[in-house]
Amino acid sequence: MLKQFATISLWFLSGWTFGAFLVWAVGAPEVLGPMLGLAAALIVAVLPRASLTWSAQGAAKTSPQPTFEGRH
Repeated sequence: MLKQFATISLWFLSGWTFGAFLVWAVGAPEVLGPMLGLAAALIVAVLPRASLTWSAQGAAKTSPQPTFEGRH
């Protein structure tokens, strides 16, 4: 639970920071920062963890590793 809270908080802060950069760079409305932060935090909080990450097992199924048996 603590890791999930930390992850959501970090995504909120990173979204807010990116929004603040856009406000500075493009002159967008100042409310864009908190809105992007809230959107990023909600996406991470609501979506299941499996849809946000890739598993090593799934990657192994789609791209098999070459075998080097017989080469000495």
